[in-house]
Amino acid sequence: MPRRTSTAAAEVAPVTPAGTQATQRTRTAQATRIKKPKPTVTLGVRLDYHVNERLTAATEKTGLGPGGVVEAAINDYCNWLGIPEIVQPFRNPDGSKVRREPAKRRTRRHREEIDDVRLSPRVSVMTDERLTYACIQTGNGPKEVVEAALTAWFVRNGVPNTPRTPGQRQH
Repeated sequence: MPRRTSTAAAEVAPVTPAGTQATQRTRTAQATRIKKPKPTVTLGVRLDYHVNERLTAATEKTGLGPGGVVEAAINDYCNWLGIPEIVQPFRNPDGSKVRREPAKRRTRRHREEIDDVRLSPRVSVMTDERLTYACIQTGNGPKEVVEAALTAWFVRNGVPNTPRTPGQRQH
């Protein structure tokens, strides 16, 4: 039996006054509005290989992505340091924005050596500002603060140490 398309739709469609259809459309449009995403920034750090292995184990255990684990770890670490959850951007006395110390130039290594793994999660702007405060307060760079935060978070959440495999490289 052939399908009827246009006539079937005309037979089934209820007849409603024009005003109610417009009201239904506006209600539907209002109900489907999407929240604006919170502003994020890309945080670029290099992690030691064993920290990256534990990060992988943590994402499998918790179901969060790497960005979620990194953001939770940084926020927990900043809470431990006593940095408030809402901070104003740190400014120099002349009013300019403080820049973190640039990363040290990496030395070339032999291919057989295990290299640090690049990680670029997106974190909220407030987490990035808190990380800046943590770097200034501790005197360490972002790599050291993120690794310390992740290590503490792994211990607190029971993520096991993974054995470091010698000679294995991350591609």
